[in-house]
Amino acid sequence: YFFKIMKIKNFFYFKKYFFLDFLIYLLPIAIVIGNSAINILTFVISIIYLLLILIKKIDYREYKKFNLIFLCLSILFLINIFFSTNQYYSFIKFLGIVKYYLIMMSILFCLENINRFREFFLKILILILFLVGIDTVIQFFFGEDLFGFKILESHGRRLSGPFGDEYVVGAFISKLLFITMLLFNDIKFRFYNVFILTTFFIIIILTNERAASAMFFLALIIYFTLNPNFSIKKKILKLLLFVLLIISVFNINPQ
Repeated sequence: YFFKIMKIKNFFYFKKYFFLDFLIYLLPIAIVIGNSAINILTFVISIIYLLLILIKKIDYREYKKFNLIFLCLSILFLINIFFSTNQYYSFIKFLGIVKYYLIMMSILFCLENINRFREFFLKILILILFLVGIDTVIQFFFGEDLFGFKILESHGRRLSGPFGDEYVVGAFISKLLFITMLLFNDIKFRFYNVFILTTFFIIIILTNERAASAMFFLALIIYFTLNPNFSIKKKILKLLLFVLLIISVFNINPQ
């Protein structure tokens, strides 16, 4: 009886914002499933966010700075479309940018207004990261992952993990890990945080995705440089440690 009541409460809790938070929880899973799933889900989230603005459950004026920045960028994009040699293609790409802006605003709204959203979303991100990371490591050591996807030997032993013939596992881990770092509530950067970052950084290196490796290393520099919770001394120390790590990994794995 108790669990039945809890289920009903959870249903009405999600229903309050047309299941917006629940759909955002599914985003990391949709990315693993493939492009079709992520396109459908991001489209639905964007429509729900706009619908919530129209019925005044979301006050978009709270985000004036974000909206102003996006408006300025949109003007630049529209000028670019006007001078483009393929205006239709450029316009479709611009709609994609609008969609991901709405996704960002949806997540920001949920973080600020929905109780325990940060906690649940963080747990889902960490779970997905570890599952993808373990699957990728298995593929590296055994030549085949849990789903039967094999290593591509023709381009420097590329790993794909659970993504099959799409070699994006390094980019996936680097992006989700950076978002996870930003969501951490704990202002103290403890040993286990460094261990997690180091472990996933090594996995990204093993995928042999140069862009993903560079992107994650740059993300670390930005994170440690701009994070107000670290002193200058700690920032320099942590950056030096990661520079030494990347030099060591590239020496061990010349590919």
